[in-house]
Amino acid sequence: MSAQTDIPELLRIQFFNGQRLTAADLTELQRANRELRWLHNRSLHGWGIGIGYGVSGERGDSAVTVAPGYAIDCLGRELILTEPVVMTVPAVAATSDGNAAVFFLTATYKEDAAQAVAEERPGICLPAGTVRLTEGPLISWREQKDLTDGIDIILAKASVLNCQLDGPLDLAVR
Repeated sequence: MSAQTDIPELLRIQFFNGQRLTAADLTELQRANRELRWLHNRSLHGWGIGIGYGVSGERGDSAVTVAPGYAIDCLGRELILTEPVVMTVPAVAATSDGNAAVFFLTATYKEDAAQAVAEERPGICLPAGTVRLTEGPLISWREQKDLTDGIDIILAKASVLNCQLDGPLDLAVR
């Protein structure tokens, strides 16, 4: 079975009055809900950009701007960008034969361990812990050989020469 058709093993979580809830109980509830949402997304919706993720950049620019957007990867995971991101064009002079180098600007799901901590609280008789993480994708430049179809959501294709765009961004690859 491929990762796209794997059905997660889920246990139905049941609470009772007087139960002492632990962080593990609530984290497991969150994990189960997220797995169900991802299963729903990949089963009933196609992957790709749902809304937004506009990219602007013109010939001669040394940076591009990615607008907020929502996308789903082939595993059903949401890639939510809430603030514009400015990405510097790759620092490449040219290919070995003197032509413009080709790069793809992508959005990729970022696991919890890679997300920034938005809020941390002190524990009661225990060390502090993270209670809120940011929710944002990894926006990066990739070469064709480094793309993973369905995992890396392509936002634009760029020709880079002398560390700047050699022409307008190609958005037809989205």
